Amino acid sequence: MNTIAADKLDAVGDEYVIACIMDGKTQAEIAETVGVSAGALNNWLHRKDERSARVRAAMTASAETWLDRGLRYLEDAPPDGSEIARARAIEQHCARRAAIRDPKRYGDRMTHAGDPDAPLNPRPLAGVSDENLSAALVALGLPPLRS
Repeated sequence: MNTIAADKLDAVGDEYVIACIMDGKTQAEIAETVGVSAGALNNWLHRKDERSARVRAAMTASAETWLDRGLRYLEDAPPDGSEIARARAIEQHCARRAAIRDPKRYGDRMTHAGDPDAPLNPRPLAGVSDENLSAALVALGLPPLRS
């Protein structure tokens, strides 16, 4: 990592950068304020495990600020069609950023593998013979078990 960038970031400190993230600032905005590149900032953020964990927590906590930012764009847009379309595009971008910061709350992915917080616990068919299971399947109009 560039030592000049690291020195600048060390000078402003973890608390300042974490506070900026909590305020919903992007890495590009923070980097510009400090006078380093976004790549240098990202490397610095994840160079130490403890700082990296704090950054992840701050990103998650600040996700809603991105939804608020998007809502402000929509509310402030003039009633002109092109500006409304632009505001909607910005709002959608802010919603995507919120989903990146806290995918569990704001993401739109569906988990088909089950919820790790509430896993399915199917009861085993203990004591049911293949013969009885096949008969039950046939009674339901399904094909019997293959042997």
